[in-house]
Amino acid sequence: MATAVGDLVVRLGAQTRQFDSRMRRSTGAVRVMTGAVYGLGSAIMTALAPVAGVYGLIRLARAGETFNQKMRQSLAIMGDVSDAMRKELENKLNIIATDNYGLSEVMGPGVAGECLERNGLHINEDHFIVEIIDPETLKPVAPGEVGEMVITTLTKEAFPVIRYRTRDLTRLITDECPCGRTLNRIEKVRGRTDDMLIIKGVNVFPSQIESVLFEVEGTEPHYQIIVERDGALDKATVLVEATEEIFFDEMKQQKGLIDRIGKALVSELGIGMKVKLVEKRTLERTEGKANRVIDKRKL
Repeated sequence: MATAVGDLVVRLGAQTRQFDSRMRRSTGAVRVMTGAVYGLGSAIMTALAPVAGVYGLIRLARAGETFNQKMRQSLAIMGDVSDAMRKELENKLNIIATDNYGLSEVMGPGVAGECLERNGLHINEDHFIVEIIDPETLKPVAPGEVGEMVITTLTKEAFPVIRYRTRDLTRLITDECPCGRTLNRIEKVRGRTDDMLIIKGVNVFPSQIESVLFEVEGTEPHYQIIVERDGALDKATVLVEATEEIFFDEMKQQKGLIDRIGKALVSELGIGMKVKLVEKRTLERTEGKANRVIDKRKL
């Protein structure tokens, strides 16, 4: 995201260290970090240095930091970004944030994207055929039903794919968009077929837990779900990274945070989960999609 025509932009991964301050000074380039950020899902980064991803932007905005690059009026985002996160980004940074969908096996960002109406992501149908199937039967679902998205590339030459199973759960939106575009849309991805958990008979997606944690003050946006079976019963524990102030504070403060998270999870999911606080940066960060779930059940 350059700030003017002719700007030099160097595309970097989240873990790149080579583009240091000396290189920025000598080239006059703006640092734009792209790709997976500490294992929290892909994101298009903004022209800010040295902010690490959407979560980094939010932390700086909450702290009242002054950014050293003027923000554009819009920001394209991808990955595990909840509606609550998007609203906070917009309010804190005075921008319009639109969603974008892509996957590296197909082309990366650009398979589909929101217009300013933000009521679904328009599919680039000149280049992709998108279908929604039942992940169990592999047959097409009824119009408007949620299922697994499969993609066929039309114009990709080097590595075309035919009915590639994305594992992403969404639905097709075929009614006309107020923006006037006639391209079909997909709903924001609800979760993944390999992420969905059935705990005590209830379907649970990690994205639901993330939305809850984002609303609770005192937590970091990093968590992990441990699922185990005790006899015939399933039980789940949510490991949550707490801020340094909370983690090293008195036990009463920690218990209050655990209780707030527990009640919020019951309200959102309809089932209870054990909550355990861990120190900041305890949970592993990985490239690519974050490993949110450790399922220890022998099903």
